[in-house]
Amino acid sequence: MIRGLCVRFDDGFINYMFDLPIVEDEYEAFLNFVTIMKRNKIFADLCVSCIIWTVSPKGRLSVKRLALNFQARGWNHFLKASLMPTSYNETISEERMALLHSIIKG
Repeated sequence: MIRGLCVRFDDGFINYMFDLPIVEDEYEAFLNFVTIMKRNKIFADLCVSCIIWTVSPKGRLSVKRLALNFQARGWNHFLKASLMPTSYNETISEERMALLHSIIKG
C-alpha cells in the first residue's frame, strides 16, 4: 500500500508499467531439464572421484565444497563472490553445480 493505493510488485506488473518485454527464465527451464543422468554427468565432470551427493532433510541435493576439482573450485569462488552470492561455504547446491557445469563445459 503506497499513499492509500494498493500497488502490485510482481514481475508482470513491473514489466507492464515500464513497458518491458516478458523474458522467459532460461535458468529455471535448464534446471527442470536436469535429469538423473545429467546430474551424474555434472557430478563426474566437476568432482573428484568417489564422492556422493548428500540429501538435506528437505530433500535438497548438495556436495561438499572440498569434493570439487580445482577448476570447479575456482569458478565456484567467483560465483559465490559476484554472480550468485552465498554466505554458506561448506556445501554446493545442485542448482549451483548445474550453473558451474554450464560455465565450465558450455
